[in-house]
Amino acid sequence: MVKIIRSTTRLYRSPEIKLKSKKRSHVFETIPILSDEKKQKELGRLDTKWEMRFFELTKYKRKYGHCNVPKGSKAYGVLATWCHVQRRAKKHHPEKYDSGRLHKLNEIGFRWNLRDEDWDKKFEQLKQYKAAFGHCNITYRNKNNKYNSLHRWISCQRKNYKEKKAVLTIERIDKLNSLGFLWKSPNPPPQPVSNEELLNDLQRLHKELSRIPSVGDIVKYGKHSYQTYQKRFVNIKIIREKSGFEGKISPKVNITDTELLNDLRQLYQKSGKIPSSKDIAKYGKYNYKTYQKRFGSIMNAREEAGINGRIYRITNTELLNDLQRLRRELSKIPSTGDIIKYGKYSTVLYQKRFGNILAAKKKAEVGGRIYPRIRITATELLNDLKRLHRELAKIPSCDDINKYGKYSGGTYLYRFGSIIVARERAGLVDV
Repeated sequence: MVKIIRSTTRLYRSPEIKLKSKKRSHVFETIPILSDEKKQKELGRLDTKWEMRFFELTKYKRKYGHCNVPKGSKAYGVLATWCHVQRRAKKHHPEKYDSGRLHKLNEIGFRWNLRDEDWDKKFEQLKQYKAAFGHCNITYRNKNNKYNSLHRWISCQRKNYKEKKAVLTIERIDKLNSLGFLWKSPNPPPQPVSNEELLNDLQRLHKELSRIPSVGDIVKYGKHSYQTYQKRFVNIKIIREKSGFEGKISPKVNITDTELLNDLRQLYQKSGKIPSSKDIAKYGKYNYKTYQKRFGSIMNAREEAGINGRIYRITNTELLNDLQRLRRELSKIPSTGDIIKYGKYSTVLYQKRFGNILAAKKKAEVGGRIYPRIRITATELLNDLKRLHRELAKIPSCDDINKYGKYSGGTYLYRFGSIIVARERAGLVDV
C-alpha cells in the first residue's frame, strides 16, 4: 500500500509539470532524504530547500546526462540560478562551504567551473585533428576553414603559457605535451603587404574594369581587403591620389557628354515626348543624377540635346475640357478622386497650372460645391434607407448603406448629423 505524504516540505513538484497538463497524482514526488521524520527535524529551513534543489538536480542529471543547467531554460530557470549560487559560494567562500554538500555535488559530477568543460571540448577537437593530420599546427589562412576557432584556442594557450597565467594549469600543460604540442608557432607570421603591392593591385583593377575602381570594386575583385587600404592610406581620396587616378571614383566619369546627350535624344524619339527624370531613370542607360552633375539640371541637359520645350505640352484648354467631360459623364461636379480615377491628366498638373483643384473647376465653369449630396433632398435619403430596410430585412448599418445604398454614409452624416438620427427620422428603430 502506497502512503501519500501531504506535507509540502516532503514533496517535490517537477518544473516540467508546469508546462504540461497532468493529473495531480503524477505531479508530486517524495524526496528520499525528507521522507524520514527524524532527519527532517534535524534539518533547518535552508537545508530543506537545498535538499529539494539537489534532488531536482539529480533528476536533471538522470535525464540529460550532465549538471550544466542552461540559464535561459524556462523549465529550469530556478535550478540554473541555484547552481550559479553554489559555484559562487564555493569560489568566494571555500572555507565556509559545507563539506557534506561539496561531497554530494562532486558525486553526481557537478562542474564547478564551466570553462573547464569548454577547454576539454577544445582539447578533444585537437586530439581528433592530431589523429587526422599527424600534427597540432593549424594555420589561419582560409576564412571558411572549419578549424579557425581551434586555431584561435591554440593561440590563446600559447599566450597563456608565455605569460604564465594560472588558467593554464600543470595538468593542462601535461595534456597538451602528450599530443606533441609546440608552445611556439612553427608558422612564420604573415609578411605585411607593401604600399607598392597595394597600389599595383589597384592599377590592375583599373585595367581590367576599364574604370577607376570604387570601394565596392576593391572589396569584390581586389586581392587585399579595403580595411588594409584604410589602415595604410586612411581614406579613398588619398588612395586615389597615391595611385595617380584623376577624377571621381564613380564609373560615370568615363561617360562622355556626347554619349549622355545621344541617349537623351533616343529616349525622345522612342517615347515621342520630352523625357522627364523618371523616364531617364526607368528607360535610360545612365542615371539622371549623372545628367544633373554634368549639366547642372535635367532641363539644361535637354537644351544641350536640342530638345526644347516643357515636359508638359498639354494646354490649359485641354485640361479644362477634360474637367467638363467628367462633369457631363458623371452627372456631378468631379471631385479630386474622380479626376484621379477617370481623368486623363494628373491632379498634380492641375495644381501646378491653376494653383489648386477648386480654381481649375471655377476656370472650367463647373462651379458649385464638390460634393453632390447637397442636391439630394432629405426625403430621397430617407426613402432609400427604407428601401434598404425592406430588401435586407434588417435595420441597415453604415456599411450596408455604403455597399447597397444609392447614397454614401457621409451624405447621411452631413444631412442628419449621424446614421442613428437618420434611422429615427425614417422610423427604423429597434424594438
